[in-house]
Amino acid sequence: MCGIAGVVRWDGGIETGVVARMTAALAHRGPDSGTVAGTDGAVFGHQRLAVIDTAHSADQPMVDRAGGAWIVFNGEIYNFRDLRKGLMEQGVRFTTQGDTEVLLKGMAHHGVGWISQLVGMFAFAFWDPRSRSLLLVRDRLGKKPLYFSDLGGEIVFASELTALRAHPGIGGNIDEAALAHYLAYGYTPTSRCIIKGARKLAPASWMSFGPDGERRGESYWDLAAAFRRKQVYASDAEAAEALGPIFDQAVAARLVSDVPLGTFLSGGIDSAGVAESIRRQSGGGDTKSITIDFDDRDHSEAAAASRTAAALEIPNTIKSVGEDALVNLENIARYSDEPFADTSILPTFHLSRLARDQMTVALSGDGGDELFAGYPTYAADQLHGLTGWLPDPLVSLGRCAVEKLLPHSFGKVGADYKIRRFLSGHGLDAARAHCHWRGIFDAPERAGLVLGAHATARDADPFDDIAPFFAEVADLDPLDQASFVDFKTWLVDDILFKVDRMSMAHGLEVRVPFLDHRLVEFAAGLPAKLRYRRFKGKRVLRRYLETRLPRAILDRRKAGFNAPVSRWFEGPTGAHAREIMTQGVMGDWFHMPSIDALWNDHLARRRDNGYRLFALLCLSTWFCIDPMGTDNLDVKRLRTQPSLV
Repeated sequence: MCGIAGVVRWDGGIETGVVARMTAALAHRGPDSGTVAGTDGAVFGHQRLAVIDTAHSADQPMVDRAGGAWIVFNGEIYNFRDLRKGLMEQGVRFTTQGDTEVLLKGMAHHGVGWISQLVGMFAFAFWDPRSRSLLLVRDRLGKKPLYFSDLGGEIVFASELTALRAHPGIGGNIDEAALAHYLAYGYTPTSRCIIKGARKLAPASWMSFGPDGERRGESYWDLAAAFRRKQVYASDAEAAEALGPIFDQAVAARLVSDVPLGTFLSGGIDSAGVAESIRRQSGGGDTKSITIDFDDRDHSEAAAASRTAAALEIPNTIKSVGEDALVNLENIARYSDEPFADTSILPTFHLSRLARDQMTVALSGDGGDELFAGYPTYAADQLHGLTGWLPDPLVSLGRCAVEKLLPHSFGKVGADYKIRRFLSGHGLDAARAHCHWRGIFDAPERAGLVLGAHATARDADPFDDIAPFFAEVADLDPLDQASFVDFKTWLVDDILFKVDRMSMAHGLEVRVPFLDHRLVEFAAGLPAKLRYRRFKGKRVLRRYLETRLPRAILDRRKAGFNAPVSRWFEGPTGAHAREIMTQGVMGDWFHMPSIDALWNDHLARRRDNGYRLFALLCLSTWFCIDPMGTDNLDVKRLRTQPSLV
């Protein structure tokens, strides 16, 4: 796991110092070593977190002596040993024991078609000296990030936006359509970036840039096709039996490490299933688990995680955080790169920091909800389909009754919040409703919040970035449509974004077994009724785990990983947060009386505005920070010699 950066300019006029600043901005992603080196037309930078073959001979940038190809790579190739064996049978020789050299020489010998053989998480840049072309590649699910910008005759790329912005050609103008999407959903989509001129490479795709101005890009993996390849199973039990070997294979592949490894453990079945597989396949031994807890009882998972750890007989470290977790919000905003408003980023930051004290690699249970339909939003989708016939006046009457009779609990996405959210989106079509369940500011709210001078941020329809995904799978079952869209949006731009940024902020590598693409293809191929039936998801996963985990763990209701910001904002933390929102340029973008109204309604408990206020707090914090922190960049520590293999 690492950070990569670089500049390609075909006239050769590259300032190495610029790439050095870009690379130094990624030091947190790779604290073990840093190198900047280049050849005619290309300068690459790399910050390394050494996990496999920790010797300096495996540092990057790495150059193939035979053909002169260059590579910088972020991630892990889990099947590198099998690939290495195949290449050796073809006469290729190796000087290191890691996956980077395998990736370099595989690409040098076989080209872009070889990408489909990779199993892992990765983002890499490959320079071919023969064609003087740059190739950028990102893994199938988007676990590893890759930003780039085409400046006309010069291509700039980096693992994070902060590093990209260290290049003088990248400005600081806000993309208002991206801001509109942030206000609606709490993150910016892959199709956009908060800074104009910066782009994100889409998951499962590559782009090549040539000296004649040629630009080509393709997808090398089709998730929609996986959803269409349905397999027939006679029962949940038969499907669960087929799942077992694939799941264990995904976990086993992620246990290869030359540094300490452990696992995240919440109170849910996804992380419990991963922990059980680790313990069984590794024989127990030194398996460690880490849990983050909250002082707030409604949000605590400590007891459930402790029961799981005890049942599996693995040590578990638990740390509890309170509203002082917001003290780190400035650092969180800086490491986030772009504005980000999922409250789970707070516990993820602290979980990663706690884990790094004991391990360099951690496995997580992320992705299980997308694979096996575990989110409550799928229940809302199903209920929406069953109640669509209700007349609007009756729904409006129900909405009024709920507002009068049902108090706001200010709890952990309680029943009152779900009911209100469902009723407010009842009149939408199925696709928009599915996105609405996770929404923050609705269109009328954005119109009243954003100043008229920023018409695009106020009036743009964020659903425009999501609609093409629904159109791509319009022929599928509604559940498959929703899952596909979640893979393309929520998973990559919220869940994986959050995990990557917060783990790498502490030099921690997080591996995600559920997102092994072979397991994803298996789950996508399940008939919808085997993934979700009678308002209950994860049917096949539960059936597989019922002989491996105690019934109490399997029957526990999904709790989520949210922070209790609604209650925190009622105390001293709220007063400080409100002050932050009045600073910086917030007044240049927003109608401040509207923000005051949100605070007043929240403190008077007329409405739970916790998520809305958190979104504005994260944005105002992001506006206030120095995005590059150039005064603190340690450029001098960077080496200047690439690894020759």
